[in-house]
Amino acid sequence: MRAKCATTGTRCKTVVILSIRHCFTGKNGELELRNYKGRAFPFFAQNFVGYSAVSVLALSGALLLTGCGKTPPAPPTLAGIWNLQSIRYQLAASNGHPATDDNYVAKPGESPQEFTADGQVWFQRPTGTGSFRPYRFDGTIVVVSLGPYDIQWPVRELSAHRLVYQEVEDGSAGRFTQTFNYSR
Repeated sequence: MRAKCATTGTRCKTVVILSIRHCFTGKNGELELRNYKGRAFPFFAQNFVGYSAVSVLALSGALLLTGCGKTPPAPPTLAGIWNLQSIRYQLAASNGHPATDDNYVAKPGESPQEFTADGQVWFQRPTGTGSFRPYRFDGTIVVVSLGPYDIQWPVRELSAHRLVYQEVEDGSAGRFTQTFNYSR
């Protein structure tokens, strides 16, 4: 009987299909296992003499699991539109000023933050007009170029669905830290 292997498309005398992506093909007394990438793993029939079909299939299944490596997930990217969830405002005590710690919870759709794949970020000061500005990201800090100077946003968390970064300013009243929490 001739059958067609679902993975390789080849016709051979025998085919044992183990899954949609893996199959054994038999040619001239040899067994060949192909994984989902088409990589071949040869087996020789004489090595399996005296073993039951169940034993051979169990061994084959174990080999399949070890032969298929998982591709690591791509690292999260800043590119895309992020929805503001909250901002934490902290002022460290200094020069007679008391420490403060306040939280602001954003309204749905308020102040989205957009990072483009070509290195632009939407930047807007609270009372100013916004525009796209160049940025670079080294995996830990976003540096936004504002022309005569740059600002740095240390990234505290970045995943596929969550972005947390800070903006820190030192002034006469002390160190002022804003922690921005976004989701998408």
